[in-house]
Amino acid sequence: MKYASPALIAYLESASSAQPLIMADLYQITLQNGTIYNWTDADTTLTYSGYNYMSVIDQGAQPLIERGEISQKRGLDASTLDITLYTQDTAKILGVNATLAANNGSFDLANVLVQRVVMPTWGDTSTLGGTILFEGFVGSVDVTSTSIILHVSSYLQLLTNQMPRTLFIPSCANTFGDASCGYNLALVTTTGTAQAGSSATTIATSSSGYGVNALLNGTITFTSGSNTGVVSAIQSNGANSVTIVQPLPSVPQVGDAYTIIGGCQKTMAACSGYFGNLSHFRGCPFVPTAETAVP
Repeated sequence: MKYASPALIAYLESASSAQPLIMADLYQITLQNGTIYNWTDADTTLTYSGYNYMSVIDQGAQPLIERGEISQKRGLDASTLDITLYTQDTAKILGVNATLAANNGSFDLANVLVQRVVMPTWGDTSTLGGTILFEGFVGSVDVTSTSIILHVSSYLQLLTNQMPRTLFIPSCANTFGDASCGYNLALVTTTGTAQAGSSATTIATSSSGYGVNALLNGTITFTSGSNTGVVSAIQSNGANSVTIVQPLPSVPQVGDAYTIIGGCQKTMAACSGYFGNLSHFRGCPFVPTAETAVP
């Protein structure tokens, strides 16, 4: 069921067939790092609910945006929406070229809110208000040299997960640092800059003193340079280097900033080492495997 303000409902009911409706779509995209981008398909910037929605009219600093059709379904069927961003070299996401940022994964799992406002006069978004057309998260991204296509799934998609909350597996079922785990990730978080000799798969780090493979299962996130926003899993590490699972889109340059968060082996020994006890461990290491004979 869609919500609309009483003023908007009354306006639509009283509007004659000859009376034009002034409408615009508003797009709010919230990246995983909390950065919010507000865009509109109108030909001028609009202000609504305290946010400024930017238009492509500003000579290309914002992408030209359009969407596909929105289908409404009764029940719990998850609907999808395709949003296309037409970019130019001047369009930036997290400070880098928009298409490069999309390739870097900046839009992955971003939250998307699409609203439509109806205006009695152009630019007046507060008198009548608007309604939510679609809300969901980015499931996948297709990138070309001139466009970014966001395939957005409604939040009902999350209900299709058939897993129980806790699986009977030997390793811990917690995500390191989540509410169930309870460990303070600030204790294993460091920052630094890439050093000379870095490659797309191995980053020479300014941070020192890491034990060998102490960062295994951790992550490195670049916060400046051409890899801004890229998050990669750590495969191994030395005292002054980190090797990642997937190659970076670009070779890091000297001085590119990063944040490293250590990982957890998800074993009983690792949990005991972090906490000094096993009160947070949610694995089942003593469950026999399918091949184990029971006497």
